[in-house]
Amino acid sequence: MNKIICEKCGAIMEPIDSDCACGMTCPKCGWGWASTPFNAMDEDGTIYDIILLEGNSNSEDIIKTISQITGQNSLNARKTIENAPVKLLTGKAETVDKVIRNLEAKSIIFKTEPTFPH
Repeated sequence: MNKIICEKCGAIMEPIDSDCACGMTCPKCGWGWASTPFNAMDEDGTIYDIILLEGNSNSEDIIKTISQITGQNSLNARKTIENAPVKLLTGKAETVDKVIRNLEAKSIIFKTEPTFPH
């Protein structure tokens, strides 16, 4: 790793916290800088599709989950499951992440396009 030099006195800077490269401080003169860590999902402008795949049961729990995600009534949610593969949702990373967690918790078979990296 490259050494960062203090712009005030020329000493070698040290990390503020060894667990997070969010700032540096100068051991000689005390000058330093800090920044807040960022959430990669906040920076991700990609639009993702969540696609319900074939092979899911028509259990009440799965119908309820699909209904909550799509805003459909139970009858239409059941038809969505039967007509898979079907696009359930299109959205940015933060929204898609919440839906993915919900689908995974219910062991619902789905995929994202493009592949969701978070």
